Amino acid sequence: MKYQYVTLDGSARNFFYAEYPADPEKGSFLEVTEDLDRIRVRVDRFSTIPFYYAVHENKLYGSTKLHLLIQALPASFPRKLNYPAAIEFLRTNSMIASKTLMAGVERVPYGHELIFDKQCSQIRLHEYWRLAGDIILYDENDLIANLSETFQRVVKTYVSRVERVGMQLSGGMDSRQIIATLKKLEIPFKAFTYGVPQNIDVLIAQQLAKKFGIPHNFDEWNGAACFRNNFDDQFIMTDGMQALFHGHGIATYLQEACCVDTVIYGHFLDLFIQAHSYDSYFEKDYGLFTVKHLYEKFDGGVCSVMRGDSIEHDMLENEWHGVYAANIYSEIRKFDYMIPEKRYDALYFVHHGLRRLLPQVQAGAHSVDFFLPGLDRDYFDLSWSVPGSLRSHRELQKKLLKTICVDVLCVPVVRDNCQIEFLGSSSIDKWKSMYHQFMNKHYGGNTYMYDYYGTGLPQMVNDQLYLWIKGLVTSSALNGLGLIKQEYIDELFRHDQLHKQVSLGHYGALITLCRFVDTYID
Repeated sequence: MKYQYVTLDGSARNFFYAEYPADPEKGSFLEVTEDLDRIRVRVDRFSTIPFYYAVHENKLYGSTKLHLLIQALPASFPRKLNYPAAIEFLRTNSMIASKTLMAGVERVPYGHELIFDKQCSQIRLHEYWRLAGDIILYDENDLIANLSETFQRVVKTYVSRVERVGMQLSGGMDSRQIIATLKKLEIPFKAFTYGVPQNIDVLIAQQLAKKFGIPHNFDEWNGAACFRNNFDDQFIMTDGMQALFHGHGIATYLQEACCVDTVIYGHFLDLFIQAHSYDSYFEKDYGLFTVKHLYEKFDGGVCSVMRGDSIEHDMLENEWHGVYAANIYSEIRKFDYMIPEKRYDALYFVHHGLRRLLPQVQAGAHSVDFFLPGLDRDYFDLSWSVPGSLRSHRELQKKLLKTICVDVLCVPVVRDNCQIEFLGSSSIDKWKSMYHQFMNKHYGGNTYMYDYYGTGLPQMVNDQLYLWIKGLVTSSALNGLGLIKQEYIDELFRHDQLHKQVSLGHYGALITLCRFVDTYID
């Protein structure tokens, strides 16, 4: 995917982009068509290229970039904050469903086409594809062989049309799946890693590059100040809807564009695990208890950056209490057609994956072609249907790697961004892994600190960004909109440092929300 621009300023024009022109639904695509009666906008199965739209004075306005849409809208269009979306952003660091932070502006949902009737100025959204709601029982050996063949075919098909191939290299499993495949296909490539030298992901990535003779570009992180330095670029590239502290590595995109034609990215290959973590609870349906358990994933759980609904009484004005819960329950009900296991997968994938992680790819795609083999139709449909019991603890991915190129497991794996796991076939590797797991569980003695790109990020933010953050938030017009209580803002900055019990993720969303309000809201 290379980011494509198109803007409708009250009219339309035909537009077509596809990673696979002969078979658009296999990958990323965007299509706009117009005839005498209607305008039709079709996004791909995952809305990898977002399309934002609004109807005003009987005309359809739209763009792949939010700021271009806002510029195209007449001055008479009311530029107001979408309060429910703002609450969701503060609590999850992402947008929920098709919302944006501007009221009256929506995003065409994944797997949908928008149809605008010119005669009556009405919009209809048609769902042409939806996530499968069931699992398929496989023979494990056949499944692994099928996964191996499909993934290799997907990668080979894509990279066969480009000359210079790159990948983003970390110490984790997804990087190894890409390395193993490129090596087996005998495709030369370059690797790119961003971070600080002492970070465990960087150290393992360097070991991988050395072992396999991979040309390796390491871009050293220059501290928390980069978030401020990159903020303007990040804000535009992610349409003002990606929290500040997710905006890292922007300079790396430009370096990649100078060296390669395509960057293969490992996002979404972890569909081998049950969403964020496997939960056997969802192998059965417990009715309303299942729904409640799903909601808890968003109420201070793995899909959240805050401690739960109780925060609303401290943070939000009374009229906004309960809005978040109602919206999330509405999202849960959209997946009623799925078995519980897939509902869990779908909620995490759609809201954390497509609306929080995908903006990182969309930002990079402004500079260089990004390829996401995990979202290729053939590979995605196969891996999505696999039972969670097979995918738990990434066991299936480990077995897959052994069939493609077992040597990639000879270098220790970074697990959960903070621990080392030894997956080699030797007895020594197995004992090393058992020892590290025992020490981590009982003593914490071998836990590697990880906060984005090294240790000490909260202190670095306090030292380098505190006054800037405080000034930006306390002076923002957001404070006068009747959403957040003034005493809550005061508490966030009561001391001469960021509040120790408030996550950086929440601060990052708050900063970005303030910038959005001050930039776009009347």
